[in-house]
Amino acid sequence: MKNYLYILCFLLIGMSCKQEMLLVEAESFDHYGGWVLDAQFMDQMGSPFLMAHGLGEPVKDAYTEVEFPDLGEYKVFVRTRDWAGPNGPGHFSLLIDNVPLEKDFGNGGLGKWFWQEGGVIRVDTPKVKLALRDETGFNGRCDAVLFVPLSEDFIPSDDMDAVRELRSSVNSRGSKPREEGDFDLVVVGGGFAGICASVSAARLGLKVALIQNRPVLGGAASSEIRVNPIGGKGATPFPYNREIVKELMYPKEQRSYSEDLVDMDKKRLEVVTREKNISLYFNTHVNEVIMDNGRIKAVIGENVKDGSRLRFNAPLFVDCTGDASVGYLAGADFRMSRESHSLYNEAFAPEKEDSLLMGNSLYWYAKDEGVCSSFPDCPWALPINSDEEYEVSVPRWPMKKVPGITATSSWNWESGFTKDNIAEAEEIRDYN
Repeated sequence: MKNYLYILCFLLIGMSCKQEMLLVEAESFDHYGGWVLDAQFMDQMGSPFLMAHGLGEPVKDAYTEVEFPDLGEYKVFVRTRDWAGPNGPGHFSLLIDNVPLEKDFGNGGLGKWFWQEGGVIRVDTPKVKLALRDETGFNGRCDAVLFVPLSEDFIPSDDMDAVRELRSSVNSRGSKPREEGDFDLVVVGGGFAGICASVSAARLGLKVALIQNRPVLGGAASSEIRVNPIGGKGATPFPYNREIVKELMYPKEQRSYSEDLVDMDKKRLEVVTREKNISLYFNTHVNEVIMDNGRIKAVIGENVKDGSRLRFNAPLFVDCTGDASVGYLAGADFRMSRESHSLYNEAFAPEKEDSLLMGNSLYWYAKDEGVCSSFPDCPWALPINSDEEYEVSVPRWPMKKVPGITATSSWNWESGFTKDNIAEAEEIRDYN
């Protein structure tokens, strides 16, 4: 009997000494440096990530301090994306206590998200500093860093279900969401539609939750994207729909290059925060819907920085996401195509249904500085032809010359017309 007890005690001690894996999410870094948080494609690839968007100039390091559960040797894996092919840009280094690993990351994945091996490190102190060092200035991206004990025979899989399972088991993501309480109305999406719906409801006495997955309000009109709303406001049959819109607009016409748009972010935030009936949630991406007898009972949002999950209950919900993602999650009917003329008798519809969609715009402008400008060598980039579709010598939008601006391009530089604008969104962005 004593021998069995000795064996049992030995096994328990051995289990307690077993090293654990450590998964560090890039979005949880304490300091982003020059890297930016990109959460646009978390539904497709599973998570927000950090991206080094330096336009050819390497950005400042992102760094953080992590605490290892155990000391010893670990295999290193970095989840990254080789976005421009085997000879393209996007490379970066991982530094452990200021010492870069021998291997660069962000190459060799042939245009997909994958776990890239980084060798073996030895951890002699519990707290370790990690840093991401951009090498090219062109959109290197890091999703997570995984440390696997050398004694473990484990290699992370690139399969999306396996990645989700890994996150859930190591970082406890997907745990029970925190209750945010009951609201009269939940609005998902913080663009102009979402702001106006929230403010209008709040002024009518409703308790409102406004959920925005970006750090600013305004959607496409924010300083992040800079496409101001245009067109008729206050026209029949909705003569009063302009009243709140006017509160969100700059008093004079703006262009995408105007820094006044940064001030407008603040003004739109003030319009919302003045309403005591609105609870505003930034950086929260709704990716789950709770149904009850065919009606939405609650939505669950994920904080894009720390992965925490929040539940919002209400009898009424407004989908202002732009992609109708709440409706999709609720099981609503949808279509992605151009329907035939015979279906709704629309004047501009094609005779036969096709898969053509709206494109995704690359909006840029240039001005004459009076001196020669240098540009980084981009042998991996797509060639620009001399075809009329690429002609940008005269600003296309707005349709008049703008003081100080030599050339612009917006709607005439688009791609993705025949691709799935949601499932292939990151590929379309990278192509642009």
